[in-house]
Amino acid sequence: MNPIEAIITCFRKYAVFSGRATRPEFWWFTLFMIGLLILFALVDGVFGLITMVGAYELYPLTEVFGLVTTLPFLAVTARRLHDIGSASRSFIIVMAVVVGALYLFTAYEMITDHYVSESLAYTIIASVSLAVLITILWMARKPSQSEDKALASGSNESVPS
Repeated sequence: MNPIEAIITCFRKYAVFSGRATRPEFWWFTLFMIGLLILFALVDGVFGLITMVGAYELYPLTEVFGLVTTLPFLAVTARRLHDIGSASRSFIIVMAVVVGALYLFTAYEMITDHYVSESLAYTIIASVSLAVLITILWMARKPSQSEDKALASGSNESVPS
């Protein structure tokens, strides 16, 4: 699968969490996302599109692209985990913990107007995010399993009749 096919496939399967994704499909889409996120962050900075909302900086192009590609990235990751025979539920649980922690941290700051040490908070958030990222990337590098092995190991795909 070439890069263009992988990206098109991921957007066609925008919210499809069932099925399988090959290594090239996952890695090309991941590279596409990282590359464009960096590009959009640079464009936001160079052209002065960054706006301040309270104490927070907003990068409009980067954040819109991130919102548009989050669901397809989660879907391709779940399909990739199906392909290696791992249940995608573990990925969803870990992501829920990370999102919940970020939400609670932000809500705490907004409600109490008491800012904890920013360096400590960002270190904790970055550490948890890095641990999740390394785990997912380590799992995604594994070769595909046959459908029989994937089904036996707990993947929630249905058996074709």
